[in-house]
Amino acid sequence: MVAGATGALGTELVRSLAERGHEVIAMVRRAGDARLDAVRHMLVDERVADVSDPSALRAACAGTDVVVSTVGLTRPTRSVTFEQVDHQGNLALLRAAAQEGVGHFHFVSLAGIEDPGHARVPMMVAKRAFELDLQAGPIGWSISRPSGFFWNYGVILQMVREHGTAWLVGNGAARTTPVDEGDLADAIADRLGEPGVIFTVGGPEDLSFRDVAEMAFRVLGRPERIHHVPPSLARSALAVVRPFDPARYGLGAFATWVMVTGATADHVGDRALEPWMAENRDRDFGPL
Repeated sequence: MVAGATGALGTELVRSLAERGHEVIAMVRRAGDARLDAVRHMLVDERVADVSDPSALRAACAGTDVVVSTVGLTRPTRSVTFEQVDHQGNLALLRAAAQEGVGHFHFVSLAGIEDPGHARVPMMVAKRAFELDLQAGPIGWSISRPSGFFWNYGVILQMVREHGTAWLVGNGAARTTPVDEGDLADAIADRLGEPGVIFTVGGPEDLSFRDVAEMAFRVLGRPERIHHVPPSLARSALAVVRPFDPARYGLGAFATWVMVTGATADHVGDRALEPWMAENRDRDFGPL
């Protein structure tokens, strides 16, 4: 069962697992979600559940051997936090899986999650807390730690397209290993069920954030305009925002950590970022 099956990674996991002969169930928040249309024919079942509803989670897990969780909050609000979804939501799913006799739970986490600086980043605090709960839990487990998905770097592409400028926190030298969601799904599917393993997954390139920004200008054929925000200024601004808008603080804290610290991963995938940017140059990656 794939939890979070309608996301960019979730749909790729459905495809990759089904291609390897697994019978795949999708856990979704809304029945008939159009984001599953391309892979719905690969499913044996589609079950509606939310991580805030333990009884529905048990029904979603019933009769499954393995749960793969991509559950994570992408757009926090004042009432829905990373702690509630990335930690407590996954913990509720783990408990439901254990109660239904599931044998293995795989969690998709983040590269760099053990860096001491993650203590300032609510998303990373929540995911790391669940990692520890999972490792101490009652069933078999494994954890993948990808570097950023291609989708994440689409935000830089959209920034350049809409504003003609890229804003980076720090000097842009921090490095990352962007991974295509399909490559990540294949890496997870290939190692699914291995007990007690933690592995990182990246694409073929270690790139600096300046490299990524320059790539966006190149793909769009725009003159290069990159501005750098000192990390101290970014953190001071976030400290002011935090009491009034914790959701914006959470996203900003993660973006600041990534751009200043960086996080590379093992070179597993073979799809490069620039051709993907060219294919998706006009795509909308959400509000900036």
